Amino acid sequence: MAHSIARQPARRRGAIAVLAALLIVTFLAIVAFGVDVGYLALTRSQLQNAADAAALAGTAGLIDGSAHAMAQAKVFGEHNEAAARDLTVLPDEDVVIGSWDFQSRIFQRATAETLAEANAVQATTRLVSGRNNSAPLFFGRIFGLQSVDLDAVAIAALWNNLRGFRIPPNGENLKLLPMAFDLESWDQAIAGVGPDNWSWNEAGEQTVNQSDGIPEINLHPVGNNGAPGNRGLIEIGAEAGETDTFRQQIVEGINATELNYHGGELDLGPRGKMNLSGEPGVRSTLRRELESIVGQTRIVPLFTKLSDNGTNATYTIVKFGAVRIMDVSFRGNPKKIIAQPTQVYVHGAIPDLRGEVGSSSDLIYSAPRLVQ
Repeated sequence: MAHSIARQPARRRGAIAVLAALLIVTFLAIVAFGVDVGYLALTRSQLQNAADAAALAGTAGLIDGSAHAMAQAKVFGEHNEAAARDLTVLPDEDVVIGSWDFQSRIFQRATAETLAEANAVQATTRLVSGRNNSAPLFFGRIFGLQSVDLDAVAIAALWNNLRGFRIPPNGENLKLLPMAFDLESWDQAIAGVGPDNWSWNEAGEQTVNQSDGIPEINLHPVGNNGAPGNRGLIEIGAEAGETDTFRQQIVEGINATELNYHGGELDLGPRGKMNLSGEPGVRSTLRRELESIVGQTRIVPLFTKLSDNGTNATYTIVKFGAVRIMDVSFRGNPKKIIAQPTQVYVHGAIPDLRGEVGSSSDLIYSAPRLVQ
């Protein structure tokens, strides 16, 4: 009886040793599983970063056409890596150009008929065995699992129909020219009608006196047969109408204080129009400021109606366009403020979610942002 009792502690020690061994194995398995899970989470995050970069770059490239958007998405997506390896070339099926509805939050692939109105790019990045670059595992191989497939999807979009502008969130000024241009002449230029004497040299960052297939407009108020037209200056801010204010706005744009005078924004509103005080004509004292912005882009308010031709004139603004200032000359007649329609990105955009593309603005786009 005493002999039996003496053997019990030894049996217990043996059982504890077996249990400890099992616990150690289990613990090591949990640690191994955690290492693989953490590694896959990091890899998934890297894939998402690559997809985000591709979608944003592609959307930014939309203003230069769908082919450029596709190329930009691929270039920026491939500049990233995941699982310590470079991403392979994104195939066409992983970069989709389409339209994003900001209200329903639905993305639709563009067709041949809707490609011109596309405002979004969807990018998918993958690590898959079919491309010989699936995400490898460290300890999963113990269980016969060598790697897993991972992917990430991102959609970036921009607003391409803007009814107004508010104070940009980054604190910069709104590069809006305090001058009104008539909508009729603008529409003709957009349709390809008008003189074509200037072009923009991107490499040299300068205007060149040669045609490029894009008509120009003259922002200076010149009507038929050289007679004075209705185009002129518009007044924005509490000190609007002062020559120094116009000078500052031409060179630097509209600042937050001036926008706050109008409630913090210039908005066509649901009626699609707004009235701004102004004066027909352009003061000759503004020549140097206008010359200083040759080559730069600006937003231009477009009007359909002018009430009163005096200093109490009111312009009915119905749309916004974007231009690059190409040439300024106040010598002789007609005086010239030559501008060419061009595309620009802006911050602080107010979208027109109800109107058709082009109903409230032309060639002006909000900065691309991730929407999914």
